[in-house]
Amino acid sequence: MKLGRLLAFVALLSAILTCSKPREPGPLLIWVTLAPREAKVFAPVLEDFQSSASIPTRVEIKTEEEIAAWLASNQKETPRPDLVTLDLRRLPAQAEHVQDLSPLMKHWEEAPAFFNAASSAGLFSNQVLFLPWRLSWSAMICNGSALPAPPKTWAELLAAGRDHPGQIGLRALRPEDLTRELAPLIWQAGGDPFDFDNPGTRQAFQFLGQLAPFLNLSTRSFDHDSILAAQQNGDLILHFNDLPAAQTLARQNLLPYPNSTALLPAGRNGVVGLLEGSYFGIPRRAPHPQDASQFLEYLLAPKVQLRFFEELGWLPTSDQAQAMLSAFDRERFKGFFDMTTALRILPPQQHLPELQAVWAKAWDQVVNQQLPSDEVLKRLAPELKKWRR
Repeated sequence: MKLGRLLAFVALLSAILTCSKPREPGPLLIWVTLAPREAKVFAPVLEDFQSSASIPTRVEIKTEEEIAAWLASNQKETPRPDLVTLDLRRLPAQAEHVQDLSPLMKHWEEAPAFFNAASSAGLFSNQVLFLPWRLSWSAMICNGSALPAPPKTWAELLAAGRDHPGQIGLRALRPEDLTRELAPLIWQAGGDPFDFDNPGTRQAFQFLGQLAPFLNLSTRSFDHDSILAAQQNGDLILHFNDLPAAQTLARQNLLPYPNSTALLPAGRNGVVGLLEGSYFGIPRRAPHPQDASQFLEYLLAPKVQLRFFEELGWLPTSDQAQAMLSAFDRERFKGFFDMTTALRILPPQQHLPELQAVWAKAWDQVVNQQLPSDEVLKRLAPELKKWRR
């Protein structure tokens, strides 16, 4: 009896294997947007995956625009990628063009536990369509030799400015840097960055007007790198920046002392930060979805995430990866990890460059020219409204 059952099972298994769809020829093809320095770090990770999984893999560097355009087409054009990466603000527009990852993730040894803001960005109609693989946000970098404690509120930040005029900086040179400074401030006041008539938005600009006289005069020309250099040189005692900036200070023995990282100062609505990052999705017509899923599982493993953290300054996407950091790293970069519960995503806007140009006008007039904020916003509100989708 047992032998008969065994033979029947073998026959059934043979039939299933015979009828199963064979793997399409060709390598696992990944379309990704990477800077040259990032590509150098990505290459050995790819080699390790190919060696361990025995899956031939090819990476092609594409722009976000090229990837989005292909996804929006009928996806029949070859070669067809198995994995594509997109900025998180592009995810809603491309959700219908990728497949649900949930069935594929069921076979993973351990699915990563993402923090809420990171995971929710990839969810659409209760389906997991995108998974985060590189994330960024800002925290406060504060000089403890000049300030007894990092300012926790807007009132304390304003007091620090009065006590140390010219030694606080904000980034306003480039549109993306200005957005990183402005959007969290408006959210912290309960406002809407796309509505200059909103009371919270007006309150945020009123605060900027109060802070403006105490800001460093180079605020209008500061970008990511120059504002960091000002803190390195001791010209600033406080600014907001990302993890690579904090890591630069750490490598120069300027963090955890005299500088430290902390939460952004809280406004009326508490602490709010801006989440940025890239997500992977598997196109609906991907030839090798199982291989793509296996690569995602490898890429999101804590050991790979920690490699990106150390070499590129990308914040770990999962709780498991954060837990594997050294106690020293968790302490000196504490401000960034504390921010994970306070992150929001800038809603997608078709005319974001035009909207950013209006933000820049308002910023220049309130912060640099120190004109009355209510008058400035009232004058620019119709222009902002024109570009809002």
